[in-house]
Amino acid sequence: MKIGQKIVRRAAVPRNWFLFFAFFATGISVQSLLLGLKEIDGVILTHYNNYVIFKYSFWHLLNGIDLYIPSPSEHYDLFKYSPTFALFFSFLAYLPDWLGLVLWNLLNAFSLVFGLYMLKGISNEKKAVVLSICAIELFTSLHNA
Repeated sequence: MKIGQKIVRRAAVPRNWFLFFAFFATGISVQSLLLGLKEIDGVILTHYNNYVIFKYSFWHLLNGIDLYIPSPSEHYDLFKYSPTFALFFSFLAYLPDWLGLVLWNLLNAFSLVFGLYMLKGISNEKKAVVLSICAIELFTSLHNA
């Protein structure tokens, strides 16, 4: 069997998709955490600002604070989603950032993989090709967590 055929056979196995994306989602999360803090406009922030925005949105919702006003002492940028999303984020808001960020990125990665896996009438080989095309966009999204 040729090397290309072995790669295609392994790429067509859904379990391998989940392992591949779990590895990269976890690695990207760890990288974001290890980068430490950065300064933007005189404010010290994390490299995973979007996650922090989502996390604080739950606490703002819980404490009756306007979700849509700037909170420069906590994060850079604005919360732009519904209060329902802030409520959805409650299960991650209680966790330390190192665990919550990893779980958030795993959830995002697995949503893509599972959604594609559930498509009917498409071979696993074709699904693997679609996943490989989507991978770079997913990795960009995970880096922007």
